[in-house]
Order: sequence, then C-alpha cells, then structure tokens
Amino acid sequence: GLFTVYENSDEEEKEMSLKELRARTGLSQSKFAEKAGLSVRSYQNYEQEHSNIYEADINTLLRICRAAECDLSEFITDEECKAIYRELKD
Repeated sequence: GLFTVYENSDEEEKEMSLKELRARTGLSQSKFAEKAGLSVRSYQNYEQEHSNIYEADINTLLRICRAAECDLSEFITDEECKAIYRELKD
C-alpha cells in the first residue's frame, strides 16, 4: 500500500492503493490521468506499480493529490518522503 487514509470512526490508519484512491473519485484511469494532467501511460505505470510513486517529482504527486481531492500529507506514508514534505512546507 502506498497511501494512508484516516478512517473517521476510530482514527485507524488504512493503507490505500493508488487504484483505491482513484476508485474513490469514481473516475476511470484516463479521466483521472487527464484531471491530474498526466499521460494515461504515466498514470497507469504508477497505479500498476511499474513506476515507483515515491520517485515521482513533487509536481506529479501534487497533481495526483489535486485529482484525488486530498492533501499530500494525507497519503504520504514513507517516512523519508514525509520528512522531505515537511522541509518543503517550511
């Protein structure tokens, strides 16, 4: 799992894949990619884990966040990435 989404019920962390995150929006891969400003192929590579989302540049991550209507800090679960994100925000 790449993403953590907090369930309101008991604040339990739930790992969520990029596919599940997209499914929550109700968009197809092509529509989600379009909304994120990415090529369908690029997006599919991230969703199918042929490409590592943690190696994506910050613009790509932010575009995916915007398309999924979530904040980057909501789903970055990798500790190293969290540290980088905190540095970027300061």
